Amino acid sequence: MILLERLLALALAGLIAASMMVLWQTQQETYFRGSEAAQVQQDVRAALERVARDVRQAKTVSTADTGRIVFKSAADADPAPDRTFDLGSGAGCARLCVRYDVGDGAGPQPIADGIVSGGLQFSYRDSAGTVLGAVPLSATDRLRVQQVDITLVGQMVLSDPDPPFTFTTSVKLRNR
Repeated sequence: MILLERLLALALAGLIAASMMVLWQTQQETYFRGSEAAQVQQDVRAALERVARDVRQAKTVSTADTGRIVFKSAADADPAPDRTFDLGSGAGCARLCVRYDVGDGAGPQPIADGIVSGGLQFSYRDSAGTVLGAVPLSATDRLRVQQVDITLVGQMVLSDPDPPFTFTTSVKLRNR
């Protein structure tokens, strides 16, 4: 009887240990998923703020496309270099990332990783708030840009990520 009781206790202890291990593993996966989601969201928010802050300073827009804007900033001394925001990959990017080239010769630098394909979008408006024609904008329409709507769509890198999340903002150009 004692041997049977010991075997039963051992089996019960094994079951409890296995259940605890599954619970711990699930908890770890949840923690890492939440941590990565928070990091990607924080990076995308910070990038959106950076893009908005710098585009707000644009005094001329030389390229106005859906996923790319090239402008000269009022923050730069004349002759001002071209500044560019676009979506790309390369050094510093695990996947697609928002890149910023400030025109200092260092080339485009990543400012946010985890952006989905087509996840950086610009829309251009005139002083009345009317969306300007098909992009890329013509030279005439680029002169009319008074407001830029910016959208960033990010997603976690996990093999089974949550749905993408979208952040948007609109900026009025101060120096136009």
